[in-house]
Amino acid sequence: MVTSARTIELIDHDAALERLQMPQGLEAKTVKVAKRPRFTYTNNGFVLTLNPKASFPLPTETVLENVLEVAGIPKGLAKKTPEKLIAPLVEYHLGRFDKVRVISNATGLVGLAPTDKTHPIFSPEKTLEALQKQFPGVLYQQSLLDDRFNINLLTITSDQRHKLEEHLAPGTHSFLPAGGDPFMGGAHIRVNALGLEAPLIEPYMVRLVCTNGAIHAEYISGRGDKGYGEGDEIWHWFRDGMTAAVGAITPIMNTYSNMLGHEIPEGEQRMLAVEGMIRQTRLPRDMAQAVRDSAIANPPKTMYDLFNMLTEVSTHHTKGFEDQVKYMRRAGEQATPDQMALYCPTCHRN
Repeated sequence: MVTSARTIELIDHDAALERLQMPQGLEAKTVKVAKRPRFTYTNNGFVLTLNPKASFPLPTETVLENVLEVAGIPKGLAKKTPEKLIAPLVEYHLGRFDKVRVISNATGLVGLAPTDKTHPIFSPEKTLEALQKQFPGVLYQQSLLDDRFNINLLTITSDQRHKLEEHLAPGTHSFLPAGGDPFMGGAHIRVNALGLEAPLIEPYMVRLVCTNGAIHAEYISGRGDKGYGEGDEIWHWFRDGMTAAVGAITPIMNTYSNMLGHEIPEGEQRMLAVEGMIRQTRLPRDMAQAVRDSAIANPPKTMYDLFNMLTEVSTHHTKGFEDQVKYMRRAGEQATPDQMALYCPTCHRN
């Protein structure tokens, strides 16, 4: 039977940006703290003045608690202390900071954090602009702003189709679909519009005969440990991350080819391989059963077949995008030789 490549639904720059609309007026910025910041109590509540050009009302009790926490004032002490005596404590402790991260909207302060506990700010507009500049043909399989203001993207960086059959050793083509096995590649990107979480870029592959996806974080793991820099340096980090993700496509295809060369014997060894993969991937009960059902209906002949059963449930049987990313990343982990060797009957551990 000839299996044809399917068309995956992709959106362009404008459609992707439309899905990333921030609440009006909400912004984050790094603010210089004067040597003597002011924390004043008015009839309408507290006002925090970090420097002469940065003054913010505190509209809610939650925001007040956040400021007190950053200043290092215990909640119990704050409750027992009159407002007029709290102010000099806040001013003294905040004055020890050189800069702080301020999140605000039209009503005033939303949140405050020390800069050593924050991360680079990536606006939706600048993030997509940087992608468009580096990869003029970039398209998006997913574009989502979550409730923590993470910009989540699944990108396809070009229309090139990477054919697995071009990476195979002689004698293994018979295990592929008769119509070929093309992939498209790009990156999974997660950056935060308020700088609340660490940015992340990792290679992403989608198989076109079934639209299953996998994230291969192992190819660029540890990049965040090197730091992101400030200003334009952040975008250098971003560009380098995307270059690394796209550069991983050929090695990933070679990994798939290697998996195809490991056959799974019938009988008990096949069952043990299926259960081993389920165990190593820590699949929840419903996803594990879906893999077992698939293995009964279409017994996996190679480790590549088994891998694709995992990517199928990771892509199509998860609850929400965050869950999908988690299991597509776990699927990618199983493509590494060390992981495969834990349950592959024909692999050998180093």
